[in-house]
Amino acid sequence: MDYTNLHLPPWGALPAEQYLIRHWDYSPMLSAEQQRIVLVAEYCILEVIPRELYDDPTEPTGFRIPTQNEIAVILRPWRCDDMRKLAWLIQLRFNQYPILIRDHYDASNSHHDRMMQYWMTAAAHGDKLLWAIINDERCFYFARPSDADSQHWITTGYVLPEVVGPHLVRLPGFETIRWKDIPPWCEYQRDVFKVRLYLERGRNPEQWEVDPSPIIESCASCLHSCMCAMVVVLVDKVAFETGRPLLIYADYYTNVIRRRRFVLNRDTLREIVNDRWHLSLTPWMWQESEVGDRYKATGNLAQDLYQLTDADYNYLQ
Repeated sequence: MDYTNLHLPPWGALPAEQYLIRHWDYSPMLSAEQQRIVLVAEYCILEVIPRELYDDPTEPTGFRIPTQNEIAVILRPWRCDDMRKLAWLIQLRFNQYPILIRDHYDASNSHHDRMMQYWMTAAAHGDKLLWAIINDERCFYFARPSDADSQHWITTGYVLPEVVGPHLVRLPGFETIRWKDIPPWCEYQRDVFKVRLYLERGRNPEQWEVDPSPIIESCASCLHSCMCAMVVVLVDKVAFETGRPLLIYADYYTNVIRRRRFVLNRDTLREIVNDRWHLSLTPWMWQESEVGDRYKATGNLAQDLYQLTDADYNYLQ
């Protein structure tokens, strides 16, 4: 990705940077690198992003400009200018756009670079990129040639916590929230979910008696779309071997909601982007995807999200 024309934000302009300088401990208990890892991890699990972490020209928020020492000790060693440019772009523009992450690099295989270039070209629309593209071995070499479990993308959050979000538009006087449950404006989707469940149970009574989980998880796609905070296309080792990157829908805490391998081209890209804008899952995604462990019918997040009671099960008999 060409970072030349991207805006380089002032130091401290990003909420994650504000969090680091406000919570930095100059005592020698941890090394600077260890402390950054701890603080970024804390930032990534905040339920509410305080207003003072944002620079709001319309009202005083408590935002402060970092000192030269804070820049030198805390911020500058954390990430290079190109990564800060990308962080700014993601923070401002990619609230609904997917993020393409390459986490496998093999210098001896030039074919991988050609494949990556093809996928990056597919992600472009005219002279504009529809996706934020992370293709930088210096910062994102997490996987190793023997790794094929596609879990390393989560560590992207250390270098770019902006990927995790939140990306919600902030209203004056309001803080930004990472939703653990569906947002209030999606509450009606629970009713939609239960109606779907009732209909599907009637169509598949035998399956329901044997194992209702697949039916529950299929009908819950409307709830899954509400919980989705980011769409990640992971170009991992398996993607280069099969030609099929991994499409991941994840929540604000990097928990996988749904995932599947797919063919990345302009058509599938547009479909994903358009459906994301409408807070829905691409049909072939929810029909053929694997539900993340914590969002399965028996998962710990599913219990609060689906809110199925004994009365619901009795009604469905």
